[in-house]
Amino acid sequence: MLLLLRLYLGWGYICDRLYSPTIVYEETGWYDCQAWAKPTASLTQERLIVTYELRPFLLRLRYSFVILCLTLGAEVSLLTLT
Repeated sequence: MLLLLRLYLGWGYICDRLYSPTIVYEETGWYDCQAWAKPTASLTQERLIVTYELRPFLLRLRYSFVILCLTLGAEVSLLTLT
């Protein structure tokens, strides 16, 4: 269950970074933060990747996590009743 959560959070972060129109990066510390605007072609390509490849994967992970939680909840409730 923790593995699914870790996968979902990690890929969600990557999805957010790809979909963002700017890239924020730090060279040596918090005080020299830079923001770089993505070129239009790169932004379009990354948004297509997010839309058609990553979001369906994240939805499958979310559904798997919900089903796993419901199954574990039902099992625990059945064990407490008997």
